[in-house]
Amino acid sequence: MQGDDVACLQARLNLLGYEAGEPDGYFGYLTGDAVKQFQAAHGLRQDGVAGPQVFAALLSKFALPRITHVTGPKETLSMVSQKYQVPVTLVAEANHLPVESRPYRSQRLIIPIRSVIAFYRHDHGSISPYLSLERNIKSITILSPMWVGIDTTGLVHSHLQDKAVSLAMLHEVDVMPAVSIADVGIPEADAVRAFLSSKKAREAAVKGLLELANRLKASGIVLCLTSVAPEDWYRGLSFVSNIAGHLHRVDKSLLAALPVEGLDELPAAYYEGVGRVADQVILLTFDQHNKEGKPGPIASIGWVREAIRKYMQWVPCWKTILTVPTYGYDWPELRREAPLPDSKASLVSYEEISALLSVFKPEVIMDEEALAPSFRYRSCRVTHRVFFENAVSVRAKVSLVHKYHLGGLALYYLGPEDPLIWSTIREGFKVRARMGRESQ
Repeated sequence: MQGDDVACLQARLNLLGYEAGEPDGYFGYLTGDAVKQFQAAHGLRQDGVAGPQVFAALLSKFALPRITHVTGPKETLSMVSQKYQVPVTLVAEANHLPVESRPYRSQRLIIPIRSVIAFYRHDHGSISPYLSLERNIKSITILSPMWVGIDTTGLVHSHLQDKAVSLAMLHEVDVMPAVSIADVGIPEADAVRAFLSSKKAREAAVKGLLELANRLKASGIVLCLTSVAPEDWYRGLSFVSNIAGHLHRVDKSLLAALPVEGLDELPAAYYEGVGRVADQVILLTFDQHNKEGKPGPIASIGWVREAIRKYMQWVPCWKTILTVPTYGYDWPELRREAPLPDSKASLVSYEEISALLSVFKPEVIMDEEALAPSFRYRSCRVTHRVFFENAVSVRAKVSLVHKYHLGGLALYYLGPEDPLIWSTIREGFKVRARMGRESQ
């Protein structure tokens, strides 16, 4: 096997950090081994054959890059970590080495690279998402502001804050607005159905989203498509395919954010189709227990793992992004004799959780099976149950990104998080720079 296609294959593998040798157009042992390494990193069959699946991943902006470092004489893991600005624990764990070990000369060390998407919203007075963005901008690949909506007529409404967008662009962070379908006074499911039922509305939305992306100089759109009725699945897929095609023509990307509950209500063809036309699929793995329901984990590790496994039937793992919730819920527990007037949970930030722990001094219990921290406290004769996410629970989810060869994770959302989750993420992988750009 030889020729220009092989030379292109070799050049692309080299660019992404898979050592294919000189791009001379000859498919030899080194190129075959690089293909196998690429297949392993992307969860593909490791046969060394550069078939359609390999090229589809290889030519995508969202192909998983990595750093391959060949150690020099007397070079330590600490020296390697300093060179690439990553924690030494990342270098050690990625290469199955003790932190204190010294690599041998010419040893090849791998540093994995993944994407981090940060959703950005304003709906909690005590939280400063902008402050979190400022502090952690270097650990974010894509900023996704949640200020864009499509109404039932296809009109695109946006309330974008230039301050956050400007900061992201100043630091060369991709901006992809998150878009949802909603209308005032209409339940979400009804709004989605009314929108998808109107060809005119869908066409208007495509035009409006393209204009928005161009005006913002955005790298693409994150389309949050939830509450699709079984009878509307084909219209939903058609809309996703249409907007993806228009975005791709102007070199922009489409990320589809899909729910993880009620998956059996829609046919496999819907999820497979979305996974085929979208550049990436974001699994909305949060609110396992929502504020209207009973107390429980926001995203237990078993529930998240099951969602990943289900989607792996339909969407390539390297295209899949795992959502990590950053907040907690505080539920007032019901009295036996009568329910409380307002028994819904309230959203709490990690800062507020820390204040509760300081004042009431409850015992924090880590459910070893769910890997979800929680505690109880009593205030004004009402017992409260709090479930939340912290660095420990997030670490378990970062491990799933590696285990299932996922494309990265999405934080939902900036502001309420435990500050330590950022070091947890950085210890898991090197955060990717702008999409489609070499990340070394």
